[in-house]
Amino acid sequence: MEVIEHKTAYMAQAKQIAEAVCDEQSLKVDAISGATLTSDTVLKAIENALGKTESIE
Repeated sequence: MEVIEHKTAYMAQAKQIAEAVCDEQSLKVDAISGATLTSDTVLKAIENALGKTESIE
């Protein structure tokens, strides 16, 4: 999975959460400490891209 666009300051965290989703094959992964909003945003973007109905909550 490739993160195409995200705020530069949080790109590393965005990539980390995307990698966790790939590794777990699930949207139900732990948020990155100190980057909860980024984690939630990336998870929602992945959910939308996949067209999944699986909730991240």
